[in-house]
Amino acid sequence: MSKLSNTLIVIPYDPNWKTEFERIRDYLMEQIGDLVLEIKHVGSTSVPGLCAKPIIDIVAVMDSYDLFPEIVSRLEKVGFQHEGDGGIKDREVFKRIISDDFMNYHFYVCPKDSEENRRHNIFKNALLNDKNIADEYGKLKMRLIEEVNGDRVLYANSKTDFIFGVINKAIENSMKIEMASIITEAKAIKIVNEFLDEICRENSDILTLYLIGSLGGGYYRPGQSDIDTVIIVREDAAITQKRMDEIANKYWKSYGIPKGFGSIMIRQSELSPPYTKSEVEEFEFTVEIARLKTQGKAVFGEINLNDIKMPSKEDFIKDAIIMEKWFAKEFGYPMFDKLQITGCVNTILGCLRSYLMIEKSIFEFNKFLTIETYMRHEPPIVNEPVFDFIHKKLKDEVAGSDDDLRMLRECGTQFRDYFNKRLLNLETSALYGG
Repeated sequence: MSKLSNTLIVIPYDPNWKTEFERIRDYLMEQIGDLVLEIKHVGSTSVPGLCAKPIIDIVAVMDSYDLFPEIVSRLEKVGFQHEGDGGIKDREVFKRIISDDFMNYHFYVCPKDSEENRRHNIFKNALLNDKNIADEYGKLKMRLIEEVNGDRVLYANSKTDFIFGVINKAIENSMKIEMASIITEAKAIKIVNEFLDEICRENSDILTLYLIGSLGGGYYRPGQSDIDTVIIVREDAAITQKRMDEIANKYWKSYGIPKGFGSIMIRQSELSPPYTKSEVEEFEFTVEIARLKTQGKAVFGEINLNDIKMPSKEDFIKDAIIMEKWFAKEFGYPMFDKLQITGCVNTILGCLRSYLMIEKSIFEFNKFLTIETYMRHEPPIVNEPVFDFIHKKLKDEVAGSDDDLRMLRECGTQFRDYFNKRLLNLETSALYGG
């Protein structure tokens, strides 16, 4: 498509704009496709039916600024000039300084978490999803073309109030929806009862259902916590763990429960040693018994939890080794290189919990208290910067940077190796083939 003059004009929507964007995108992908997450069409030319200046607006989204120097280097080699952010934070402007056969376009690079990228997404979605907004925006642009007498700066500035009004309203509506969908503790228990009703309709062998985790332990956080339950069934119950998981997953997805809906099915005989369920299903079943005994809160039926024997130190060690073998199979060594920030935090806390449980017979499953409890009981290994970061992360005070992730991975590997040797007499790297 031939280039138009630099005269300020607004014309009716042209379906060729989509095709032209795809041509430019494909060219850019050849240059930097392995360095960016996506290259997307934004602005008015990306909205079918909306009038626009015949200039394609294109944004390449990068994960972070770590790869930006390489992006600049590659684009410079094919005729782009980096012109800074143009006064808008995290919007890197690139100007084409050699001729090509594409129609006029503006090209930017933004980090995925930048406000500019967020604004592009919100405004485009508002235009696509609400015809009244798109129509009003189109009328505004046609009126401004008559009023600004070719002044591009005045034209752009005169649209600002409308654009930010749409964005702010969309954010406000999104927050209202988010608040309405937050699962309070009362709502979480109501969901559990709905789940219970469904499984009881399918099977009459359900003896009792207990809440464990944050709901059972008293540290539930609306909008953040998952739901964990234990269901004890008769020995010959027909229902299976697989079916239980299918029903739980349905409620997880239906209600948008953060992190998931867990439901562990236990037959009566499985409450006592030997804990064969651990080996068969490859998880720390004895830990779930400990959670049931220390956190269990009955929702339906009830048994005397004191009658359930707490697994022995040897039982916990056996199950911990089973889990290490599973980690070795799934992740290799060092495992932490495959984990992101949340995974590192949870696994480090798991190391501390294992120390307390195996060596001190202390059962601290509240992740908000794990470090504090660990520090009060002769901690054999401490990393204060990591502990400080985890405290802040659990309180949502920090998101975490690449440096934080490196720090967590180093600490996690050190802690796992140390505690596997101390608690399990296990050389982690040897188990993992390292």
